[in-house]
Amino acid sequence: MSLTPWLTEARESWLDEATLWVTETIASLGLGPATGITSVREMPWGVVLRVMTADRDLFFKAEGLGGWHEPVLLRDLAATWPKLVADVIAFDDVRSWMLMVDHGRPMWDVLEPAEQLSVFEGILPLYAQMQQASTNSIQRLIELLGQWQQRRELLSRGDELIDAIVV
Repeated sequence: MSLTPWLTEARESWLDEATLWVTETIASLGLGPATGITSVREMPWGVVLRVMTADRDLFFKAEGLGGWHEPVLLRDLAATWPKLVADVIAFDDVRSWMLMVDHGRPMWDVLEPAEQLSVFEGILPLYAQMQQASTNSIQRLIELLGQWQQRRELLSRGDELIDAIVV
């Protein structure tokens, strides 16, 4: 399987798989059926799809090679710093997929540059606190990422491993 199937000839089957995960996930969360799923951005490092429901918009994000670890880190940081990371409502750790809440229009669409600077001046000290506090968690995060990588490898090779055992 390609590291970025959304940029290959496998795009349609990958999109079908992602759409199935999204629709099953939002149904299981009681968010109703998807009324539309559209591509926002497709790059080698990840893809973002807008997921529309009758009540709200969500974002689906799939990580490429350089960002496979993001769901694990976001989940961990959200436990302590929920207001400083994305609101992720569902994770698929094996495929590095996330379903996130849409918080509206980007800041640069609604604020003048001086107002944007003011916002950054207010939040940067909070991000600095998060970064400093997280240094105490580096070893735990390395262990989490190592465990996640091992699980991901095993799960992604499931059929191959079963075939090896059966032979």
